[in-house]
Formats: sequence, structure tokens, C-alpha cells
Amino acid sequence: MTIKTKPDIYRKSDNYVILDFETTNLDKGSATNPANQIILACWTVVRGQNAVHKHKFGSEFEMSELVHDVLAADYLLAQNVKFELQWLRRCGVNLRRVVPADTLLAEWVLNGNIKKPMNLGTLSANCGLSTKESVVDQLIKSGVCPSEIPKAWLLKYCKKDVELCWEIHKQQLPKLEANKLEHIYLTRCLVTAVLANISFNKMTLDPDRVRIAYDEAVAAKNKLEEELSHMAGDINLASHKQLAEFLYDKLKFQELTGYRGKLLRTPGGARLTDKETLEKLVARTPEQREFLTKYKELAKHEASITKSLLFYEQACRSHSGQYSASLNMARTATHRLSSSGVPITISLPDGSKQERGIQLQNQSRDFKRLYRASSQDKLIGEADSAQIEFRVAGDFANDPVAYYEVANEIDVHAFTRDTLNENGMKVDRTHAKPYTFKPLYGGRGGANEHPAVREYCEAFRDKYKAISKMQEHWTRVVLSNKKLRTPLGMVYYWPDCTVEGKGNYIKYTTQIYNFPVQGGATAEIVPIALLHFWHRTEGTEITLLMTVHDSIVSEFPPHERERWEHLSKQCMSTDVFEYLKTNYNYTFKFPLGVGTKVSTHWGDTKKETLYNVFPDGRETKRSKGE
Repeated sequence: MTIKTKPDIYRKSDNYVILDFETTNLDKGSATNPANQIILACWTVVRGQNAVHKHKFGSEFEMSELVHDVLAADYLLAQNVKFELQWLRRCGVNLRRVVPADTLLAEWVLNGNIKKPMNLGTLSANCGLSTKESVVDQLIKSGVCPSEIPKAWLLKYCKKDVELCWEIHKQQLPKLEANKLEHIYLTRCLVTAVLANISFNKMTLDPDRVRIAYDEAVAAKNKLEEELSHMAGDINLASHKQLAEFLYDKLKFQELTGYRGKLLRTPGGARLTDKETLEKLVARTPEQREFLTKYKELAKHEASITKSLLFYEQACRSHSGQYSASLNMARTATHRLSSSGVPITISLPDGSKQERGIQLQNQSRDFKRLYRASSQDKLIGEADSAQIEFRVAGDFANDPVAYYEVANEIDVHAFTRDTLNENGMKVDRTHAKPYTFKPLYGGRGGANEHPAVREYCEAFRDKYKAISKMQEHWTRVVLSNKKLRTPLGMVYYWPDCTVEGKGNYIKYTTQIYNFPVQGGATAEIVPIALLHFWHRTEGTEITLLMTVHDSIVSEFPPHERERWEHLSKQCMSTDVFEYLKTNYNYTFKFPLGVGTKVSTHWGDTKKETLYNVFPDGRETKRSKGE
């Protein structure tokens, strides 16, 4: 299996293929659009000291020679290799048999969290190479379909892309080795094959549930608008000036303040009325509390309708409730995955039409239940990597208190609730949960938050002393070196990190606390689990649908349920321990947690099976929500 591939494969192998496809240009040429077709493939086969340049004009059904060469190679190289992988899948290639390599991903890994252009033209210029064929490049960028471009022009253009990609690759490999990033690069590349494969699997909505949710949200929105209008009197709440007068003159809210107590206002000096400000305003009177409660609820319903429910309703009306989503790399600073929806045409309330997709990574958890399996004879399973970021932080720091609590499955949210309550902020466990890991990401409790939050953040740092000490050390390292290598080997950069204020705050502290932990959990560990799950489900009736930060979503017939449960636990724990030790030279010491839910709809059950799996093979199992 390709998951056994070693990080030095790209540097040591002399048996690989460099590939570039030219295709029709619907949806940017995506292979997931069945109306698109391959026009031309250009590839170079490298065997030892020999390089054979090949090309083929034709469709996916005429690429047998290319398929043979790809499957005979140790790895496949391309710029943005996910695109080529998707087309190879349409050519009949089992992507589990391909080890990808990608100049774009290599540059992303080398850049860390620094955002830079990574297109082929820019990379070529940075490497001192000649630029792409400009005429064809400009034609394609202007929207001309490659099928309309003269074949001789297109062939020269495509061959040049292959040549440039190869030369860039040869310059990147020594940099990856010198910076000890080969293992990070390998993981990114291997996971790309999983993402390419997932993109062909559609998400399925339940039309009845969507209609009810949409109608309820619209009704609630209309009701809240009437109530707020009655409270505010004869003013236009959409007017920033009138809303500011109502908030600060009539209701007497205190304006937010920043550094040294300076009032936060717009560049023009106007009082703030944006959503972020309203989220932070502190209510001290019954009238203020009533307004904020209703306003925040209205904003929630408006966001639900415009960002999600309208899309869902239209997908059910015009697309049988199914749509595709794309999981992407090379978009985020932490290196976790992002997602973008493949656009569909929807009708807006004003009668206009718009192309719109849905971003699955950040949709409300409340909407998961609107998704069902693709057929009535299948179930949806969600496997969640429990408390993964806290466990990663504890493991990095070797924190004994965190280890004891994780190993003994102690409820960390109860400590949050009790600490907040002791300091005058009366909340139950559910409402305390959002604060639990706030200090893990540099949170200290702001001037516009309840004083109990600050007390809790102090208590967290005092309780998990090793984690706190480690993160404070990270900030000093970055201040000195302008970069940080995480325990898993990823490197993040803050070239302009300085001391601010009176010398007691290091710029980017929140990011420095956050990136190694979030990156280690959801850019390394969860994708590693995803990679293993995809490989281990080969030949089964389990279909991988989606991953959302710390979870893996799939569907299967009822008779595969036991196998799905076993593989989910194995891939999110044992396989991760082994892969980290083998490819990252890192021994993970904390147990990893796995929670599994199965229902006809995504996450639509209170019953959950929870595993705590230790590196030595011990495990515990319990159920909740029976």
C-alpha cells in the first residue's frame, strides 16, 4: 500500500512520471463535471538517466499508454496534482496505487504559514526558469476553451508545463531535505489522492428535513425582525448611524475599548455596529440583554438562511438533493484542510440567479442532521477524533495532569463550569464547553468578557502547567528566531514578530499558541487517519464521503457496520501511532480518543460509542446516550 511509502522516495527514486492534462474548461476543467473531456496529455517518463517525452490527443478512453506508465512508476509528479489525479480516475486508474508528488504542495510546505503565489509561472520565475507560453496562457485565462486552441500551440504549451514542473521539482527536493520537511510533504501528497477520490462522491440532503428547517428559519427571522423593530421604534436597523444611536445613546451600551482603553471605532470615527462588535458588547441591564439576545438570534437565522439553507433548499428542488464538495490543500495557514462547494445555480428571493456552493468545513453542526445516506438501505457513520487538539497539546508538553485526565476519561468541561460558577458566571456544562480550551489558543479573557473568563483562563494555565510553559517557550523561540519547528516537524514563520506594548506581549502570541496544536491535530493526525481509512476500506462497501476537521464521514449498508466501527477505531488510533513513529520519528504517548455515531442521517443520534486507545494497545470502550 502507498501508506508504507517512505519520506525519501522523491529524492531517491529514479522511476517517475511528470504529467500535465489539457481539458475542456467547464468548472475550471474539473473531472467531476461529466461534460468535460481530456483534449491532450503530455508526460515525461523518467527511468534512471533516461527521459522519454510522450503526448496523446484524445479522450479518457484513449490513455492506455499513459495509464500503464503511471502505474509502473514509483510516483507521479504534477503541478496541482489533484487535478491530474481526478482525470486519471476517469481514465480508470485506482488512485490507491499512485504515490503523488506536487510542486504546488512542496512550495506550500516550504512556505509554512507564509502566503505566497504558488502558480506554475511564479514558481518558474522564482527558480530562474523561463516563463510559460504566454499566448496560450492568456487565451486560457481569458476563458477560451483549450479545445478551440490550435493543436500545435496547445502541444507546445503543455510540453512546456511538464518541463517547468520537472525543473521546479528538482530544485525543491534539496530544500525539503535540508529543512527536514520530507515527511510533511509526503503526507500532504498521499492525502491528496484521498481528496481527489472523495470529490466524486456526492453529499445527499433530505428534502423533507430541509424544507422544515428552511421554513422554520424564515418564520423565526420574520418574527425577530418584528420584535426588534418594535423595541427600536421607528428606525432602520440596517442604518449604521441609527443603530449606533439606539445602542449607545438609548440603550447606553458601553463602547468596546482596545489597547490602553482607547475606544474602538471605524477609520472615520463612527461608533461600531458590525456583527463582531455586537457579539462582544456586554449587557448590564434587562433591556440590553433582551436586545442582544434577539439581535444575535436574528443574525444567526439570517446567516443560516443565506449561507446554508437557501442552498440546501435549491439543491433539493433542482438537483435531487445531491451536490459535490471539494476538499482542498494549500489554502490555510495552519495547513488543515479547507473545503469549497462545486457551484450550482440557485434562485435568490429577489428572483435573480446565482452560482453558489457550500463550504462544508464551517457549516453549523445543527445542519448535519439534514444529510442522509444516498439510499434507504444505507447508514451514515461519523467517526470523531475526540479532544484531539487538547491531547496533542498535552502530548507535545508531556503534561502529567492532562495525561491523567485523558487516560482516566475525566470530564474536563466540568472544571470549566465549576470555575466559571465560582467566579460569578452561572453556566451549565454545555454553555461552559466553548470556554474550556480558550486558554489553549492564547485566550486570557478580554476586557469585554465576564471577569470569570479571565479567572478561568488563569486556572487553566495553572492546572496544565507543562502546556502553559511549553507555549510560553514557543513565543520566546519565535521572538528570537522568527520561526518555530513543531514537535512533528512542521515549520511556521513569523518574520516580523516583536515585543509590543510595555514589553509584556509578544506579537502573534495567539497564532504561536494555536498553529502547532491545531496543525498537529488537524493537518497531520486526522489526515493520517483519513489516509489509512481510505486504504483499509478498499474492497468493502464502505464509501468515504467527507472529512470535517476532526471527523470522518462515510456511508455503508447495515451489514458493514461492525467492520466500519473496527476500521474507524484502528485508523484513528493504532494506525496514527505507527505512522507517526515510522515517518515522523515521533512517539505519541497519550491515548487517542475515537467517538463513533451511526444513523440514517449524519450524526442524528444521541448514542455514541467512545474508545480510548493507548499506544501500547490497551483500550477502553463505553457508550453514552443510550
